[in-house]
Amino acid sequence: GINAEYMGILSFEDMGDTEQIINVIQNIFMGVDCHNWELCQESMTEEVVADYSSLSGSPAAKVKTVDLLNAWKAFLPKFKFTMHFVTNWIVSVDKDTATGFCYGHAIHNLPGAEGGDMWEVYGTYNYNLIKTPAGWKVSSTKFNLKYQGGNINLPKLAAKAQLR
Repeated sequence: GINAEYMGILSFEDMGDTEQIINVIQNIFMGVDCHNWELCQESMTEEVVADYSSLSGSPAAKVKTVDLLNAWKAFLPKFKFTMHFVTNWIVSVDKDTATGFCYGHAIHNLPGAEGGDMWEVYGTYNYNLIKTPAGWKVSSTKFNLKYQGGNINLPKLAAKAQLR
């Protein structure tokens, strides 16, 4: 299984900007799957533009990262597990700003759920990042839904479930 103690890359010193950016974004996904919210927070600016409108229907919004993470903390641990897979990276760096793009596939498991215990989401992600004294940080994220499979009612069922 996933090591719940995953702390991300310990040192970026030997990496170029592109590798650092990919690792910062991957640390968000690993942090989510391991419920390491500190790792997620370290990977983002204090405020982020979050756009999951293609999945949720809610418009993009600029939010405090701590508020976004509190929403994730209240919801994602209700699943037995989540696993996010990201690949096909495209990164563009312009001095202290950058953009990132990747394909994403996420699975969510809620055992015993009516209609099936798995929900899968496929899409792409677009990121904006800024270079800070502490390294690269995500300042905006946009998920572009391509397809959902399995029990697409699982998020609603998980929202009603107890935290694990």
